[in-house]
Amino acid sequence: LQAAIALNNFELTSQQFIDLCGQGEWFVGSRGGAGDHAAIYLGQRGKIAQVGYLPFRVENTVDAPANYQVVIANSHVKAPKSSSAKDRFNSRIASYNLGLALLKQRCPQLSPALEYVRDIDPQKLGCSISDIYRMLLKVPQFMTRQDIKKMLSAEHAELIRANFATHAKPKQYNIRGVLLFGAAEIARSKMCMDYLQAGRLEQFGTLMKVSHDGDRVSRPTASGDYATLAENCSDEYLNRLITNLGSEAPEAVLNAQLYMQPGGYACSTPQIDKMVDIACGVDGVVGAQITGAGLGGCIMILATKGSVPAIQKALTKHYYKPNNLKPAIIPCTTTEGAGLAEF
Repeated sequence: LQAAIALNNFELTSQQFIDLCGQGEWFVGSRGGAGDHAAIYLGQRGKIAQVGYLPFRVENTVDAPANYQVVIANSHVKAPKSSSAKDRFNSRIASYNLGLALLKQRCPQLSPALEYVRDIDPQKLGCSISDIYRMLLKVPQFMTRQDIKKMLSAEHAELIRANFATHAKPKQYNIRGVLLFGAAEIARSKMCMDYLQAGRLEQFGTLMKVSHDGDRVSRPTASGDYATLAENCSDEYLNRLITNLGSEAPEAVLNAQLYMQPGGYACSTPQIDKMVDIACGVDGVVGAQITGAGLGGCIMILATKGSVPAIQKALTKHYYKPNNLKPAIIPCTTTEGAGLAEF
């Protein structure tokens, strides 16, 4: 895209360029964002940038931790965006859009402030974390397409049609779990830069682990095999969080914070879950999680530089070799953003 723009003498701002990159993915049918494109375009050697959207902006730039490294490991599980993976991915986007519409309909006093999922934020809404959980209790945990049509008012007919058109009909939508995941991810993202600047890498890694649990679809059993997880964002779960927030038990209060909730996005795979667990079991690893849109692809690991050989050994021994796969593990360094090369 950069080359095409240069050859045609177009002048675009960084915001316009990144927005166009994100919209370009729509042509393959995935209704994704532009985070990957922003990272590729705006990268700086030795730096980490935090960006925001709607409107696009660079929030902050900090030095990358000197003694830590990001390691990428490929699961060799492919998720082509022209198959069922696209349907599953787009169904999550639909859950955001339709779930937010239902939340606004059932919380009319907050509707003007709820423009995006990012606005499900205690600070933005001037409410408590418990109030956020009470709001989510007004949205059913699971909904079919018929449920959605019945519950949303007639003014949402076009929104429903447009979102249903992006993917094949699923058995049900985990509307509440997806909304909780989105709200909690926003809360986590607001804390990340503070942790990096303060050198609190262990806490940063905890956020990575919780985030992955929101995508997780399986956990190991006593035999070591990975079993499918039930999606759990039930009334009982949310009511327990509300009770724990009102308790005087420090650990219970901490674990009930919004940023500590995984929610239920469920775009991982059993292979990815296993790789994350293997990586997190290596000394020196502070966190690991799925990267990108999910449903295959890679994991990213944050670890001390000295632990990289142990990570490579553990993943090769426990994942790649048993599955007859070629190890694909890449220690990464921060680098300058994409640019033009003239020949």
